[in-house]
Amino acid sequence: DCDDQDCVNHQACAEPQDEICDNEIDDDDDGFVDCDDTDCADSEHCQTTPEICDNEVDDDNDGFVDCNDSDCTDECEYLEICDNEIDDDNDNYTDCDDQDCVNHQACAEPQDEICDNEIDDDDDGYTDCEDLDCDSDPVCQTQSEDCYNGIDDDGDGNIDCNDTDCNTDPNCGGDEDCTNFLDDDSDGLSDCDDPDCSTDPTCFTCDPVDDTGCVDSNEHCYIDMGYTGADFYCESTTGTLGLGEECNETIDCEVGLTCRGGGPGQTATCMQVCHMGQTGECSNNTSCQGAPTAEFGTCR
Repeated sequence: DCDDQDCVNHQACAEPQDEICDNEIDDDDDGFVDCDDTDCADSEHCQTTPEICDNEVDDDNDGFVDCNDSDCTDECEYLEICDNEIDDDNDNYTDCDDQDCVNHQACAEPQDEICDNEIDDDDDGYTDCEDLDCDSDPVCQTQSEDCYNGIDDDGDGNIDCNDTDCNTDPNCGGDEDCTNFLDDDSDGLSDCDDPDCSTDPTCFTCDPVDDTGCVDSNEHCYIDMGYTGADFYCESTTGTLGLGEECNETIDCEVGLTCRGGGPGQTATCMQVCHMGQTGECSNNTSCQGAPTAEFGTCR
């Protein structure tokens, strides 16, 4: 037969084909395909990664992980599973208390909460200063209001005695006297510079010449002038007495006039109010006269 050279080219005497290990064909016609053929034992296509039985990974890609893989049957009989609250290997130590679990992910030390990075580092559902772990961290300590330094220490928009934190401070309990040139309530502001005096007649100013400055649009600005100062007020009613008519009080006069005496012993009359230092507001050869430091005067 094939030992005879007459059979060299005969089909029966052709060299057998090698088994190709990854084409799903029985190339050498021995009844075994690919990795089932012993010819493929050393082929890289037929090398499998063994299943590691405690790393939560399907190492051999067979669809089964750790002790669910039949490759781990013997090992898992005595292997501690680190997160099931069972003493699987019967050594009286469970889960992370068993030294078999020292390097297991479930037994890693929890990370401490960092209190100023906007991350829930310890995975407890609370971030930064919301986490009780940060209660003693300086970053989470709220600064208290110093009631005497003119600074908003606690960042709430209120300074010193204007901050409710200072309500019980003995130096913040008093009311501001709007006429004594003292900072009575210790908030750094005196008299009419203090917002507490915004509604005090001494500090309220509207413009009786232009009739502006009243909050209510139905009210009119009046001024009572004295030798030591002036009081401003707004009234919804308007006087009817005209320029030069005798009056008892400013509200008797028309808007833009004030009730004032021409001098000691003289009858008070309605006089025209003017802005000190401005020209053109007074007529009939009169001029705006009043105290040098005053904002308003009368035409005389």
